[in-house]
Amino acid sequence: MERFSPSFFGRQLSLRRVLPAAVLLAVAGILYFWRLNDAPMLMGGDEAYFAMHARSIALTARDVDGRFLPLFFRIDPTTWYQPMLVYLMAPVLKVFGVSEWTVRAPIAAIAVLDVLLMYGVAKRLFGGVRHAVFAALLMAMTPVHVITGRMAMDYLCPVPFVLGWLWCLLVAMDTGNAWWALGAGGLLALGFFSYIAAWFMMPVYFLLTLAALWWTRDRSRLMLAAAGGFLAPLLPFVAWLRSHGDVLGTMLARYQFADSHHEWQQSIRDLLHFFVIQERLSLYWRYFDPVYLFLAGSPDPVLGTRKAGVFLVAVGVLLAVGLYDIVRRSDRSSLVLAGVVTAPIAPVLVNSGNAIQRQLVLIPFVVLARVYGARRLLQHPAKLVRVATVLLLVSLPLQFAYFAHDYFTDYRIRAAARIDPINLREVARSLFAGEWGPIPRVYLGEALDDGVARWRFYLGKYGRDDLLAHTWTIDPPARNVWNVLQPVPMMPVRDDTIPPGSVFLLNANDPGMAELVGDGRCCELVREVRAPSGAPASLLIRKTR
Repeated sequence: MERFSPSFFGRQLSLRRVLPAAVLLAVAGILYFWRLNDAPMLMGGDEAYFAMHARSIALTARDVDGRFLPLFFRIDPTTWYQPMLVYLMAPVLKVFGVSEWTVRAPIAAIAVLDVLLMYGVAKRLFGGVRHAVFAALLMAMTPVHVITGRMAMDYLCPVPFVLGWLWCLLVAMDTGNAWWALGAGGLLALGFFSYIAAWFMMPVYFLLTLAALWWTRDRSRLMLAAAGGFLAPLLPFVAWLRSHGDVLGTMLARYQFADSHHEWQQSIRDLLHFFVIQERLSLYWRYFDPVYLFLAGSPDPVLGTRKAGVFLVAVGVLLAVGLYDIVRRSDRSSLVLAGVVTAPIAPVLVNSGNAIQRQLVLIPFVVLARVYGARRLLQHPAKLVRVATVLLLVSLPLQFAYFAHDYFTDYRIRAAARIDPINLREVARSLFAGEWGPIPRVYLGEALDDGVARWRFYLGKYGRDDLLAHTWTIDPPARNVWNVLQPVPMMPVRDDTIPPGSVFLLNANDPGMAELVGDGRCCELVREVRAPSGAPASLLIRKTR
């Protein structure tokens, strides 16, 4: 009969192989895309900057400064953003328009990709579907992965390159195929353009690649292929940096690797000072503080809910056993141990404490180490140990459910004031709902947190780009105004230069409010916009005569 034919059985077998990945894709897709427009509740400043440049690229193939398809994106005189997230975001905005959901969709897709890549890496490393599914679910349930996988910031961008590199390296070690070694090196090179921490970590992983391939039968051929894959794409990048020295110098100075004169050689020498080494070693150990990793998480309310650590509590036990199991081995599992040990290098070098956003490459290695730990405990001869392990594993989804409930409810309100202190979403909704009528000009208080970037985002969302040319920024005393689009000199504000109906947007505690509405001046306070928590956030003032 047909149902017993080899071809039909082959299709069944193929479906059985694809089914776990398909289920993981569905689960991860729901977790990372559900309510993406309002969790987080408000649009962060960095998210707005990425969206601002991505939309400009989508519409004109130039950034907001007019540069054609630039390699890096300038935010301010000391800040440059990596290009990857901008170029991933641009086609989405081109097709679907500007909204919180479309801006965050590319990073959510990266988070889902991480889950699928973890499934592939774990299956290659452990040789079984059960372990692979367990590793992928652990990846999806990592609290910091959920938080950063739903914000339009590039913190998470290096992780898929690390997972892809690890998978290619394992295949190259298993098969001796130089093309996979070439791919491993190439993925590390591409990862340079994902996030600034990758500038420190990708060379570390390249050295780990050479060390791992050294023990293979065809080590010379594989190491040469990996080196070619890693170095060839970076040569044009190095040449570009040499011809744009201000970019490299500015970025090094921002992360304390150069002074104001870009003397990075002296900064490198300073790192070798005895007391600096002591300080950085102390900082390194703090990145493995159990309270930070498994209980409290990041002190930044944007990157941690304080209801869970960087990882779930039970992970601590599984991680400790897993690392012990790896140390007793002498096989390729050493890559996992090396990944855990080297993960804090980037934040330690820039002297940044508890900056989990610069250490997210730790996640895949901790996940794999947990699988080693769970496997060893479940194979323990003592029944009590096996029962305790099962209870630990059951606690993982239970604690994650508690974390997820808080993330989609109270955390949104707690984090809102930190993400957008002026609640510009409500400001834009009020201005563009049709209640205000024509708005000839908008004046933004200079003290607004990333106010111009957020304003441009909401102009795009509501289709009011026409107001961009009529948007000015004003200093805190509300006396001087200058156009944000052209480098014109500051000029004094006089009542006769401001068209009636113009709107001023100020911080709730901006002293300029008294300058505008006090003593019967020409303006009136129309609305006090409040944060989701109910605290005052910003003021909307309008010129009436």
